[in-house]
Amino acid sequence: MKQQTDQNGKARAFWPDRAGSFNYIFLGLLFAVCMKTILKACGPAEDGSFMHCHTAEQSLFILALVIAAAGVASLFAKGALRKAIALAEFMLAFVGLLLPGTLISLCMMPDMRCRSVMRPGALVFCVLVIAASAIDIIRLFRRKESGDRV
Repeated sequence: MKQQTDQNGKARAFWPDRAGSFNYIFLGLLFAVCMKTILKACGPAEDGSFMHCHTAEQSLFILALVIAAAGVASLFAKGALRKAIALAEFMLAFVGLLLPGTLISLCMMPDMRCRSVMRPGALVFCVLVIAASAIDIIRLFRRKESGDRV
């Protein structure tokens, strides 16, 4: 593996430079696991059909997997592509904020599981991803535009 160097010719480690990517992978996978376990939406109705909140849960689960997959892609990307992935992570998390209750309706009663557990938990995870991506975006855009791997 070729040794990474900074602008001054000093050796630079590869993995610490990928902290944002690992954050996306960790948060995305943890979000996905929590969506299927502790943040699960309401169960089926009495007739066996599922309510709208089940669709919101499934959508958030897929969104969490996409966040993790983009983190894996960010591990191997460099330059402008890493910046684009960081911006995409920010936008994905913002969509995650809007999914439960705004884009996909939840149950009407405020004490239902989807409103009291799933939505607040999903909002916390989305805010964490937004914070991680904002830090990564600032770090990547402050870096000098050189031929070095970013």
